[in-house]
Amino acid sequence: MSKRFVDGGCVGTMQQQPLIQLLIQVLCLCFPMMFASILYGVLEFIVVPRYVTDFMDWFTFASTPKFKRKF
Repeated sequence: MSKRFVDGGCVGTMQQQPLIQLLIQVLCLCFPMMFASILYGVLEFIVVPRYVTDFMDWFTFASTPKFKRKF
């Protein structure tokens, strides 16, 4: 009885392993892409600050009453 339970436990852990490996593989695939996109965003933010200023100008313009009356 106890041996069967132990064997069942071993089988259970063996069955769980591929799922964990798959999860690790997915993380290993997704993380570099996420890291690259974050890095790209940071670089873009540093290299192209005028987009940010344009956005801030648009944001301040959008919060003015003139802009709100148009729409």
